Amino acid sequence: MLVLFNIACHTAAPTPDPITEFNENVVVTLQEDTVVLEELSEAALVSTVTAYQSFHADGEQLWFVDESLGESEGLATGQTFDSTVHDDTILLVLDGVLYSYSDELHEQAVNDLLQGGIDTIASSGTNLWMLGGGQLFRYTGSVLTQVRFDGVSHISSFAVSTDGVIWMAAPWLIAYDSNSGDVVESDASMMVRDLCLDSSSTLWVMGEDQLLAVRQDGERASFELGVALTDIRCSPQHTDVWFNSEVGAIHYRQGVFSSVDIPEGQWQDVDARGRLLVSVPQGIVRASTGRPVVTVGLDWNEQIFAKRDVELIPTDSDSVTELEAWIGDHRLEVDPDRWETSIDPVDFEVGQQSLRFVVVTDEGVDIDEHPLILGELPDVTWDSDVLPLSEEHCSECHYGATATRLELKSDWQWQIDAVIQEVSRDSMPLGGPYLTEEQIAVIRGWKAGGFQ
Repeated sequence: MLVLFNIACHTAAPTPDPITEFNENVVVTLQEDTVVLEELSEAALVSTVTAYQSFHADGEQLWFVDESLGESEGLATGQTFDSTVHDDTILLVLDGVLYSYSDELHEQAVNDLLQGGIDTIASSGTNLWMLGGGQLFRYTGSVLTQVRFDGVSHISSFAVSTDGVIWMAAPWLIAYDSNSGDVVESDASMMVRDLCLDSSSTLWVMGEDQLLAVRQDGERASFELGVALTDIRCSPQHTDVWFNSEVGAIHYRQGVFSSVDIPEGQWQDVDARGRLLVSVPQGIVRASTGRPVVTVGLDWNEQIFAKRDVELIPTDSDSVTELEAWIGDHRLEVDPDRWETSIDPVDFEVGQQSLRFVVVTDEGVDIDEHPLILGELPDVTWDSDVLPLSEEHCSECHYGATATRLELKSDWQWQIDAVIQEVSRDSMPLGGPYLTEEQIAVIRGWKAGGFQ
């Protein structure tokens, strides 16, 4: 049964913070970098699902592209769409209507509760967040909740962090903690034109003449690029950020801003490997710095315990003449016809490893890396293993009345993916000391063992 609830969040009037209160005020010197461009389709619009799966539309037909299969499938007609993966299910918003996709489109029951339709969607844990008609909705199980804020009539964009904080442009910056139901920030230091959240949980905010970055720990920096920005794009699965400006495109990676040459067109999306998709008159092109290699069958920083077959899809694959894969000083055998390899954990040391790729083209050689964890997970229980770890490392910040609570077994269970992601990146515990590989394996083992 579907139930609709409305909740109103009360906020104090936003008070501008002067630029002098920011932790950093950075004057950026732009570097120069090159990009690899590849043509994907003759579509006009695109929305990425994974690094190798996407929906495309040309104004008349919408189709699904799976690069691992080398095929596309026509589905429907539509003009506007967005997509995400939620509970291992591909979801698509097409002309305001929500569908699930598995070989064909299936309309979802929540559409009966949404009067104005949906524009964009995002997944976070058990929550599906939807923005439609400038209004924000949360859909969990069979319950649809509209989240409203005093003084806010229209939300233009939003982004969801791994710890359940929703950042919104309304048009000033608002942060809403979906765990506690509290507004944790209401900042009118600048009017927000657009925003996005990268995989390090850093929020990038584009104002009229200002670029702001807000880290998960609250530290923030204001960047002076010397040009007026017109667009911003990033992915919650990658740290690369792309900016468009009145004088050209800018790419950000690991503290470096670089000018790059991107064809003029409408920016569409950034995929899970940080590649920008742009609509140009000829169709959709994908731009990347370097040549990322997509691994089908192996997630980013995934831990594997048995032999795994992995398909490799290098960027602009038609131009690649040779592809090597390495773990440490051990070269993996790669099928030159299908670009497939196998990884057997018994051949390597247990723990964090890097799957390294050497991509050879007529233009030169590019190196790409994919982190993974090799080894066996321990058999653990909540009382004996996870609870002591929680009390030692999490109790100071996440017990009691806190925004992200990790005190009870149920708290851990529904937030387990976010916990694993944060401790694996050394983002938590905040400020360290960080968890060892063995401690992280305890958390992973608890999940793999069914939360005993």
